[in-house]
Amino acid sequence: MKIVFAIAVLILTSSLASAALLTVNCSVVSSPTELNANIVCPQFSGGGLTSVQISVSGGITGSITLTNNASTSQTVTGTTSSAFSIGALAGFTIVNPIFSASYTTGPQSLTAGQSKTFAGLSGTGSDNLGTDTTVLAPYTGAGTFNIAVSTLTGLTVSGGGGQVASAQSTSANGTATVTYNSAMTGVPEPGTLAMIGLGILGLAFISRRLTA
Repeated sequence: MKIVFAIAVLILTSSLASAALLTVNCSVVSSPTELNANIVCPQFSGGGLTSVQISVSGGITGSITLTNNASTSQTVTGTTSSAFSIGALAGFTIVNPIFSASYTTGPQSLTAGQSKTFAGLSGTGSDNLGTDTTVLAPYTGAGTFNIAVSTLTGLTVSGGGGQVASAQSTSANGTATVTYNSAMTGVPEPGTLAMIGLGILGLAFISRRLTA
């Protein structure tokens, strides 16, 4: 009977304890480059928080203008790249930039004196910052916490023999998602309790038959 009781306790404990994942979306920030803003994320307002996982994503949109100042045709490619960095976050090790986003014109042939704008360009990037299991207080409560995000954007031109001028117009955006992992306890539903009870009775019956 001691074995039966131990099994019953194990079954009941397993039914009471469970883990829950909650993923929340943070605010979206955007501006012409350079971006320098705070992404606002909801804290975890429940109990039993065990870990926090954060992913940051962002992108750039805009245009590139190329002007051929040579007396002959030139083939040139313009590329805009933006490096995304974030501020310190308790419990996480940050290595900046966390990711880069870029867009390009691709190889373009420009006649002598021609200027051309390539619009509607875009690029995205993202990074998973990992999981924090040690410093949970900043992410617990009924309020919010901030992720400071910034960009460093540049335009490069390949080809053209140094005779092609370039310009860019770029906007950047950023956001984040937070996944909270918590250990939850609860009361089994009546149906679950009934099944556990039947299981215990069955085990007791088998135990008696074996000892008879």
